[in-house]
Amino acid sequence: HKFQLHNGDRVASLTRVGHTAHHLQVIENPDWILLVGGANLSSCCKNALLVNIKKDQVYSAEHPDALPVPGLSRYEQSSCICDCEIIIFGGATSEQPLNDILRLKMESFSLSGSQPFLKFSTPNESIITSPTCIITPRTQHTADCITSAGEIIIFAGGNMGSEPVADSSVYAYEVKSNKWRIIEMEIGDHDFPHCRMGHLMIIRPRDSQSSLNEEFVYIHGGMSGNEFLDDFHRLRIKRIMVENGEARLTGEWQNVRNAVPSEGSFWPVARAGHGGAIVYSNTNVLRFFIFGGLNSSGALNDLHYFDEGSKQWTTVTTSGNVVPSPRLDFAFTTLRLKVVNPDFTPEATELTSTFSVSNLDDDNDDYDAHEKNPSADQGNLFVWKNYLFIQGGMNADQDIFSDAFLCCLDDVP
Repeated sequence: HKFQLHNGDRVASLTRVGHTAHHLQVIENPDWILLVGGANLSSCCKNALLVNIKKDQVYSAEHPDALPVPGLSRYEQSSCICDCEIIIFGGATSEQPLNDILRLKMESFSLSGSQPFLKFSTPNESIITSPTCIITPRTQHTADCITSAGEIIIFAGGNMGSEPVADSSVYAYEVKSNKWRIIEMEIGDHDFPHCRMGHLMIIRPRDSQSSLNEEFVYIHGGMSGNEFLDDFHRLRIKRIMVENGEARLTGEWQNVRNAVPSEGSFWPVARAGHGGAIVYSNTNVLRFFIFGGLNSSGALNDLHYFDEGSKQWTTVTTSGNVVPSPRLDFAFTTLRLKVVNPDFTPEATELTSTFSVSNLDDDNDDYDAHEKNPSADQGNLFVWKNYLFIQGGMNADQDIFSDAFLCCLDDVP
């Protein structure tokens, strides 16, 4: 199986590791990524970046000067975008792990024209620190691990060095009420993952058959001390309404490996600090992708996916002349982009001269021409595709990268 990678080295000019990435899903201009926090060899990064993945544009977002310490200067944090607000939990500075909540409103932004910008609102209007905090300081390198009801999910994470926090509870931070809650786990559930850090944690995207009161969180790998992990769990979260109108959250762990045939099944090597994505295949089967990370042999740059229909892992080989070098702790996010359909072959008289087939990393003239002249769209000239975006990270020698890549996840059989 092959996939095509498009190099975006010029797009992200700053070198950083342990940062998070978010796709700014703006209908009229869907090509922008927001990078938050992270660190380089000298210090934590104090800013957030706007990155255009098609036009090699990078801008620093404006934020208030008087943010409470440490502000955006942190790495391996958990961050989410909810209702035009960036919400950041925990992470670490060079001195210690954190357990604060930082909320910044995206007050004004323009992602078109010659000078795109994003401005976060002033501290008095935007920052809400958590009330009495029931969760201990930790790193938790996740992005957009938030339920459809606006609950940020936190499980385990790093304490100091390579040791995880001694806490196996699952927490939910309710954005609307600004409250922490502990998810009540099913009694007798003995097959839960033990404490870890550097694990991959992704919420399953909702589809037409999803229950409004049910969420699924997938957790893969991580490490504890010197041990790298290869286990794979699914957490089912149920939302039960009670008399006072609040929701009671309960959880049930499921070990995905128990459903995989014991003989002849491939399983990816243990790892931590990796990235990934969840997408649905063209037959609407969930696929869980993992990329890169670190294990006892060094940094990795392999790609695999787990097919929930066949209960099998598949290794994906690379094509093209660029492949990300082995790395860990990079920023990653999943995005959908409208691109020229390579299989579209119109009759010569049906297509105007404003179009020419281009790759995703070209100057986007085809897309711009289509937007200016939408009537020229002929049938299936454009298609929507799912991509994994990765940026930065570092290798086992602590060399930090500044490059960026896009990987199409829909071209895998």
